[in-house]
Amino acid sequence: MSQAHGLKTERRILTNTAVLGVGEAVGQLAAFAFVVVCARVYGAGVLGWYSMGMALGGIAVVFTSLGTHAFLLRQLARTPEDSARRIGGTLPYETALAALLMAAIGALSFALIEDGTGRRIVIALCAFQLTLALVALLLVPFMARQVMWPAALVGAAKRGVVALAALPLMMLGFSAESVFVVFPLTAVVIAAIVLPAANRFVGERLHRRINAVAEQRALYAAAAPFFASTSLEVFYTRLGMLMLAALAGAQGTGVFAAADRLIVAANIFSVLLVAALYPAVTHLAATDRARALELSNRGMRLALVLTVPVAGFIAIFHREIILLIFGTTFEASAPVLLLLAPLLVVKAVNGLRTSQAFAIGLQRPIVRLRALMVGMFVAVGAVLIHLAGPIGLALALLLAECLYGLCLRTLLSRESFAARALPVIWQPALAVVAGAAGYLATAELAVAFRASAVAVAMGVTVFASGAVRLHDVRFLLTVLRQR
Repeated sequence: MSQAHGLKTERRILTNTAVLGVGEAVGQLAAFAFVVVCARVYGAGVLGWYSMGMALGGIAVVFTSLGTHAFLLRQLARTPEDSARRIGGTLPYETALAALLMAAIGALSFALIEDGTGRRIVIALCAFQLTLALVALLLVPFMARQVMWPAALVGAAKRGVVALAALPLMMLGFSAESVFVVFPLTAVVIAAIVLPAANRFVGERLHRRINAVAEQRALYAAAAPFFASTSLEVFYTRLGMLMLAALAGAQGTGVFAAADRLIVAANIFSVLLVAALYPAVTHLAATDRARALELSNRGMRLALVLTVPVAGFIAIFHREIILLIFGTTFEASAPVLLLLAPLLVVKAVNGLRTSQAFAIGLQRPIVRLRALMVGMFVAVGAVLIHLAGPIGLALALLLAECLYGLCLRTLLSRESFAARALPVIWQPALAVVAGAAGYLATAELAVAFRASAVAVAMGVTVFASGAVRLHDVRFLLTVLRQR
């Protein structure tokens, strides 16, 4: 492969990453807006049921696809002409699994959830996610041919349409059950649009095909590694919410969810940065590992400059932020937000280093590390949640992420490919110290003036300490925009 062709491919990958990233960012912001209004209108209890339903539905989706989506994406990228046969053959099985899981969730909800409103919310959200799992399968042929805008559009629409439809209903005083019906209805509408579009794209009616049982069994066996990796990731991100719901109830789950959604929203920028860097690091690692490590180190500096001051600002104003966005009824979320704020930094570092590990083919060790993290999280989390409720879950997440980060750094250090974090974190950390000093010095002023003073103190310190280096930014732009 020529260098020009390789750079053309890299640019295409980066463009596709940007398209998907924008769709995800729009969707996440719409979801955040929904959560804020839902919390203010219905309180922590309904927000807790919402979080529980999303967590349970997310786990159910894993057992609907069983790893086939990622496997088929890789296979169809090589042989796109097989799209109709492979996607169409899998669709009936996935539909049947989704129906069975929905029936099981419904039965369990009636058996275990006494609150009628909570039961209906959980069922509606699980139906929403299981329907969208079928949509995700239909989008695989598009993504395999690097046509990313349908997936980006669905990513934005599945949350954006819900927000646009549900927000007026909440503001007009409709009941929570009425509002949450919008979720499955939105998913059905999206599926009704995507199915004929996928049929036209592959040139066949996908719902008219079905694989033989032996062929489908072989597909599930081949997709098993993807299933294992996805399961670990989903269990880690979703299981804590279910554990909290079981041990602390819907109210405690809602208290945690308010702080958690703030962190998810604040984490969008570092997620997009890692997604943008990954293809370039992967490309360079195959030809010039030293330059790939240099790119990773500069990316790490930028990630820390982005996340450390934001995390510090959130930690300094944790109580004020909760009261401003969610209101006084969520004051108990403030200490949870304080504990979750450092996760922004740890996740940014871990995300960049994980992409480094994938770039040099360390997928299997990463799966083992994630399994260790999940096991530690479940064991420690159960104890801490029992002792401290939402605060215990926040502490368990922080401990598990730190353990994963230490193990990940050791793994990459053996390959001499670990991006440096400690040598460059002191500069943005110094900005946080300056911000804290500004906060104390303006104790008598209104919150808006204090926030402005803290932001100015942080910004001045970031630039004065040399944390932001223009040549780092130019280097990143040069690599990401090579002609």
